[in-house]
Amino acid sequence: MPDPGPFATADVFEAIAITKRVKAKLLAMPDDERRAFELLDVEGRSLREVAEIMGTTMIGANVFATRARWAMRIAIGGRESRS
Repeated sequence: MPDPGPFATADVFEAIAITKRVKAKLLAMPDDERRAFELLDVEGRSLREVAEIMGTTMIGANVFATRARWAMRIAIGGRESRS
């Protein structure tokens, strides 16, 4: 991550911090969750495609992606529980 320099705003520093947390969360995430997240939310594949690629059911792929999305929400400062 490049140095934002002495004139960076608080928004720039917050964006850098969020980026670091997201990268760390991706690296710490179980492989199946990370792969489902990448295929669905980064590459834009369908749930059916993700299930086929991962060798699981659509329900299984959805569970992996949902867990990954919750982890990402927490990483970017979202809430930790659904309540």
